[in-house]
Amino acid sequence: KQKHLFLRHLGISKKVIVIDEVHAYDLYMSQYLYRAIWWLGKYNVPVVILSATLPFERRIKMVKEYIKGAGFEKYEINISELYEDKFIYPIITYTDGNSIRQIRDFGKKSIDKKVIVERIEDDDIVEILKENLFGGGIAGIILNTVSRVQQMAEKLSLEFGSKNIEIIHSAFLATDRVKKENKIINWIGKSVKRPKLKIIIGTQVLEQSLDIDFDLLITDLSPMDLIIQRIGRLHRHKIIRPKLLEKPIVYILGTSENFDFEKGSSFIYGDFHLIRTQYYLPQNIEIPKDISILVQKVYDDEELIEFEGELLEKYKEARLKNKTSNKSKKKKAENYLLSSERKKIKVEENDNLIGWLNNSSQGMTDESGCAQVRDGVDNIEVILVKKVENGYAFLDTDENISNQIDDFEIAKKLATQTIKLPNAISAEYNIDKTINEIERVNLIYLKQWQNQSWLKGSLGIILDENNSCILNGWKLTYSDKIGLIYEKVVENEKL
Repeated sequence: KQKHLFLRHLGISKKVIVIDEVHAYDLYMSQYLYRAIWWLGKYNVPVVILSATLPFERRIKMVKEYIKGAGFEKYEINISELYEDKFIYPIITYTDGNSIRQIRDFGKKSIDKKVIVERIEDDDIVEILKENLFGGGIAGIILNTVSRVQQMAEKLSLEFGSKNIEIIHSAFLATDRVKKENKIINWIGKSVKRPKLKIIIGTQVLEQSLDIDFDLLITDLSPMDLIIQRIGRLHRHKIIRPKLLEKPIVYILGTSENFDFEKGSSFIYGDFHLIRTQYYLPQNIEIPKDISILVQKVYDDEELIEFEGELLEKYKEARLKNKTSNKSKKKKAENYLLSSERKKIKVEENDNLIGWLNNSSQGMTDESGCAQVRDGVDNIEVILVKKVENGYAFLDTDENISNQIDDFEIAKKLATQTIKLPNAISAEYNIDKTINEIERVNLIYLKQWQNQSWLKGSLGIILDENNSCILNGWKLTYSDKIGLIYEKVVENEKL
């Protein structure tokens, strides 16, 4: 539910919609995706959804939503014949009227890639890298939180030199992140001359979209579908490897015999699917043959694994917490979802738009509205500038641009200097206070932005000469080398 809604719907009419990299773990966002698919079915808009790791039930749910949106009732949808193909990969599922059909015969089959899986601890990383990179190579390290990436980069820079370390995550300015992505693709993309030695450390931004190739992969434990996504960046292309790295090996960090997982991983993914992933994680994974089998096992939420003693109690507790969380996420999403049912408002005989925005928050800003569909994680996007004597400048220069906002090119460039604030500052319990603080400063120092088409609706933060500021009790500091870092400070300090 958002203003100008009918124009947004008009914009997707007579299009073909392609949605890539659809995963299972984000149930909250899935509620919006299901509803969007329903409306696309309503408009008879063709939809192509791409995923290498989507569980069977989620896949069928999406197809059913499209068919129901197209006007077919539940009892007309026949899916009984599809369950026998539950573990097949690759497979195409498609709609034909109110029927769901599948294609699984693609002629020549791809050759399975056998990946060795080893479980390690953080303290093992340096030794493993020294042993395996002795003759050179490209190592990828994918960690679940920005803070872990920053800490790991600092640690490995002391061992391997900062010139051999590159980090990438969501806490960089959009422009800096694009530069880093391009640099990494030029190093380890397809058909490029690879450097002799590089260690690339990143968060989930490395697990999708980028066509990159690691000789060796180290990753935090995450749900099975995301581990498989990450493995997709290991030995991705057919190239000559360093002798010590000829076999694809993935090292998994953060498994726990006692189900005491790393705090950040537990917060992001929940213990339930981490436990199930750890339980079903084999010593070898054959890609693509094992993809669907492993994903279906992990996301079979109704199966109760028979652990013993304290582990069984922890598993049951995690399972109950997961169910409660799922119900909460569905209910929370419902507050902002458009209805998928026809409203019986007797204004005209035909369907109409009356009631679309009923019960939406009055006076909601675009930023607050967008925050609602992100489940309270990294959900405030701001533009960073730095203070100069009589105004503000881009972070990489000292030129005062505060009197040049009417310049089209200046405003356009400024609109690209965006970054998402960390969850500690934009979580559900304190997001309103954070936005209010930023808006207060914007009304005083950045008010003219709202008169510029490129900047209207944007929020800005002015950093001091050290690229720092205080926001809602947190000190933020930005570096183009390691990104945005934050630490708790005295609560009554001002922005």
